[in-house]
Amino acid sequence: MFASGTILEHLARGAVGIGLLSLGLSLGTERPVIGTLLIVSALVPMRGCPICWTLGLLETVRQKILLARKSAALKNNIGSV
Repeated sequence: MFASGTILEHLARGAVGIGLLSLGLSLGTERPVIGTLLIVSALVPMRGCPICWTLGLLETVRQKILLARKSAALKNNIGSV
């Protein structure tokens, strides 16, 4: 559901989201409207809250592991024929 195509893509989206989130938090006291907009805009690249992003990272890693296992199993079956 939250998984990305690649782990690198997911980490890049997380870096952008965390950057926007931290910038929004640091500007929040001086410019509350801009800070709030930055914090809300951080939810877009993260596809939700930071917990959703973390779950997406776990799902992406899980997909890659399952794909690698499936690929290895097919390779072993073809090699034994």
